[in-house]
Amino acid sequence: MGEAKRRRREHEKLVALAAYASGTFEAGEDGKVVAPTEIRLFHAGLNHTSKGDFTFDDIAAQLVMEAFAARNHSVDLMGDYEHQSLATPPIKALATCTQFVPEIRRDANGGPELWATNVQWTDVARSEIEAKQYRYFSPAFVPSEDGRIAQLINFALTNLPASYDIAPLV
Repeated sequence: MGEAKRRRREHEKLVALAAYASGTFEAGEDGKVVAPTEIRLFHAGLNHTSKGDFTFDDIAAQLVMEAFAARNHSVDLMGDYEHQSLATPPIKALATCTQFVPEIRRDANGGPELWATNVQWTDVARSEIEAKQYRYFSPAFVPSEDGRIAQLINFALTNLPASYDIAPLV
């Protein structure tokens, strides 16, 4: 429990810096917060989560990009609320879509970060983010046997992300 508390405190200290560095904050012409269209899903190095630590490096970036390219491109990557569409057994509530993501990319210099780009929020999800009803997101992924992030499944809007190093959307 001491380790979890230490990580949480470390996370809280880094939130402001991570948010600044991740580029998730956007402001409209009137200064109001708007839902971001680019989101850093994984940073380079260890990504600490409540389910363990997972590596995102050049090998992981290559694995994720190859898996993304191999998917059915007629269907964009989708997101939901609280990972409802991935629940086992399925949640008996609607697994409403929050966004579609037609593109992912590595960081601007080709380094080992993963970004969702051209995020197309639904009207409801956009309004909930801008009203600060949902502050965080949580990426769902498949790790390799050696602990690398190997495939992105989707990402969900949540207020309790499993990842400790996630920057707030707003």
